[in-house]
Amino acid sequence: MNKRQTPFLVLVSGCLFYGTSGNASAVLYTNSACIYSLTSNSVFQTAMLIGPTGSLTGSVTVPVSVKSSAFNVTSIAPGAFKDCIGMTGFALDTSSRVTSVGAGAFWGCSNLTRVTLQASVTEIGPSAFLGCSALTDINLSAATGLIAVAEQTFSGCSRLTAVALPSAVTRVGRSAFRDCSSLTSMAIPSCVTVIGDAAFQGCGLLASASFPGVTALGVNAFAHSGLISVTIPVGLTNVAQGAFADCTDLDVVTYSGTPAELDSAAFKNCAALTRPPVVLSITHLAPTVFEGCSRLTSVTLPSGIVEVSDNLFENCTSLVAVTGMGNITNVGEFAFSGCPFLTNVTFMGDAPDTDNDAFTGSENVFAYYCKGTLGWKNLLACRPTVMLGEEGSVEALSFAAWAIRRELATCATLNDTGLSCLFAAESPSVSGVANGMVYAFGDSLTANDPLSLLQIYVEDGQPVVTSPCLTAEAANYVVMGIEGTTNLMSGVWNLSVNEMPLSDTARMRYTPATLNGLFPSAAFFRLKLSLIE
Repeated sequence: MNKRQTPFLVLVSGCLFYGTSGNASAVLYTNSACIYSLTSNSVFQTAMLIGPTGSLTGSVTVPVSVKSSAFNVTSIAPGAFKDCIGMTGFALDTSSRVTSVGAGAFWGCSNLTRVTLQASVTEIGPSAFLGCSALTDINLSAATGLIAVAEQTFSGCSRLTAVALPSAVTRVGRSAFRDCSSLTSMAIPSCVTVIGDAAFQGCGLLASASFPGVTALGVNAFAHSGLISVTIPVGLTNVAQGAFADCTDLDVVTYSGTPAELDSAAFKNCAALTRPPVVLSITHLAPTVFEGCSRLTSVTLPSGIVEVSDNLFENCTSLVAVTGMGNITNVGEFAFSGCPFLTNVTFMGDAPDTDNDAFTGSENVFAYYCKGTLGWKNLLACRPTVMLGEEGSVEALSFAAWAIRRELATCATLNDTGLSCLFAAESPSVSGVANGMVYAFGDSLTANDPLSLLQIYVEDGQPVVTSPCLTAEAANYVVMGIEGTTNLMSGVWNLSVNEMPLSDTARMRYTPATLNGLFPSAAFFRLKLSLIE
């Protein structure tokens, strides 16, 4: 049976001893302005600095040992100097044996300006210097045995201008340097593999940071910092959520390796970016990655991207064109919302599933697609479609695109009701087209008079197309085909109406004939513009 150990306190020669009835004993010992806990047994005698004796002002230097050099000082206790607002400096003796600085040891020492460490230090606890808003000088690199900067260690040290990490450090913890608003430079050794969440968030003057060995970058790691340029290291394949969000001066991002994913808001509100930091290896762009990047003018997406995520380019107010949409199958909610100068979104594949709000607030968008691809209609999320030929030139306009260019409609009226009115109003006589193709589609449309002629001629210097009247009956679709290069400035083309069944395959080849999956009730013209001067 183990003998029960009974704690005791004994006052001997002015020192308060505490311990148990076992072999080890401890004593609280006062030396100068500080109190130490002295611990001894048959193997060692050590001292831990546990705090000041009272109200502390000025600087403190921790000796190598205390009590006639019998006890080596090896640690600073957690919270030892917390809220000692009178402390202005702290130093370890050049021969110090202190290995650890406890959690929150100097938390809230708002007038502490200088800290001198030594090579003996191997551990600094979380929040050790949290809120030391006057700290300007700490020789952290002297602690050569330090392997990690713990969470919140220097958070809120708003006057700290430069820090060099010891070469043995492998991890920078969560919020370690958060809101160090005067920090202008940061030397991060190649052995650092992890930078935690918000580690440098709010470092508004930090213009550059190199982290070549990092393989894991935390959420908001450099958010709201002053970075101007950044190089993503070879081992980092995922740029974390908000990692560089609100870095309003960041204009150059380069990659040393082959990243695969940019997480949500990774570069959100990076207002200085003129080119999106995307490379061929990237296969996923999460929502809001480039939201608010107000200087982006054009984007070419990598071939591995299959989805334009929600809010991906929202409020990119200078964006004009988006290309490289070869394998896109889905366009998310507000993906291109609030892009007033966006005019050209080019898809290389079949029509994607597109949220109706994808282009909200982007009133000038035309969705371009390639001839021979499938699923395209008159509209894509309330925006007009345009077909490109084999060489990339415009081959045909949807009725919606034609109506906008003729100023017969705006994006605000591009809906079922508005287009139906245009169909009815514009079917009998359509001007502005020559030397091309005109197709009339409808819900079982047919001509009243099988002998009606489709005429193309020039009147007052303007080409005019006149179609026969078409009515909705249970009959075949009507195709009026025009192919040729005759100069229409002289003479009139009279073409017979060719009434024929039009299969889904043929319909897809010719035009985006349907409106939200349905044929309109009146004639629908699709036009190829190729005027001859």
